[in-house]
Amino acid sequence: MSTPSHLEVLQKAIAALKANAGVTALVGTRIYNHIPQNSTQFAGTFPYMLVRWDNASQWDTKDSQGFDGEIRVDAWTENQGDKDILQIVDAVNSALHNNELTLTAGENLILRYENATYFTEPDGVAHHSVNVFRCVVTG
Repeated sequence: MSTPSHLEVLQKAIAALKANAGVTALVGTRIYNHIPQNSTQFAGTFPYMLVRWDNASQWDTKDSQGFDGEIRVDAWTENQGDKDILQIVDAVNSALHNNELTLTAGENLILRYENATYFTEPDGVAHHSVNVFRCVVTG
């Protein structure tokens, strides 16, 4: 019985976003698992994304292992109006929805778009979206 890795799933999702021309046309290479602090690499450059695990849970049986959870993709832009943030949401969905991630241990059964939330940050300038994808993996 192979043991699937939460970290590998996250890394593969980030790689899928970085490999998608539609996503990189909108945010460049600013796709992070941890937003760099005090770095010339980041320096508050908009737009950018943060990709991370959220609400993961294990479900093992007698003869298999697995987990499910949510891959959460936050995006920010400072352009006025909703156009840019909605284009980013669409590009992220295109890159990840129903995408099969190839794993070294285990199998990605599903990576499906579940929902998105959009709002303006308290500064009144930055637009923020949160895309949530359900991820089910079995070993």
